[in-house]
Amino acid sequence: MAKRFTDNQKWEDSWFMDLTVEQKLIWIYLLDHCDNAGLWKINIKNLNYFCSTNISVEGLLSIFNNRLIKINKEICLITKFCTFQYGYDFLNSKNKAVIAAINKLIQLGIVKELKGIYTLSIPYTYPINTPKEEEEDKEQEKDKLKDKDEDKVKDKFEYKTKEQREKMSKEELEQYHIQEDIYSQTLK
Repeated sequence: MAKRFTDNQKWEDSWFMDLTVEQKLIWIYLLDHCDNAGLWKINIKNLNYFCSTNISVEGLLSIFNNRLIKINKEICLITKFCTFQYGYDFLNSKNKAVIAAINKLIQLGIVKELKGIYTLSIPYTYPINTPKEEEEDKEQEKDKLKDKDEDKVKDKFEYKTKEQREKMSKEELEQYHIQEDIYSQTLK
């Protein structure tokens, strides 16, 4: 049976406090059922049975988005596990238990060794947008919406030739000018 450190301050952590009771139980289950490298062999059936829940792997990943990463179809990694259990400098440890955990991470490609120096290489799964890029994306969305609105108005409004307008009654001509004004305002 593995013995682990636990953080008694997690109950004061705002992230943990925002979790539902079921989500807290699932998180503690994951911490208790991962191996010494923070790797959890995905067994959603057992998790749902022991936690009395009905959650999918995708649900887990969305709830614990940057704290639990799916490495492959069989394994998830608890991202801060090794740092918490072994310290921030765990990659330089000479402790046999820590080295065993590092070797598991190397086998999965999570840790890479280059000339005796270990580095973490967890893939970042979220897009990296600068504020400028986000603003450009918003502008593009606005332009698309504006184009759609203009197309709707264009479909409803049809310019008339001078001859066609002369044949209109006074009421039809007034209605035409109102629509023309509305159309021209949407183009601004």
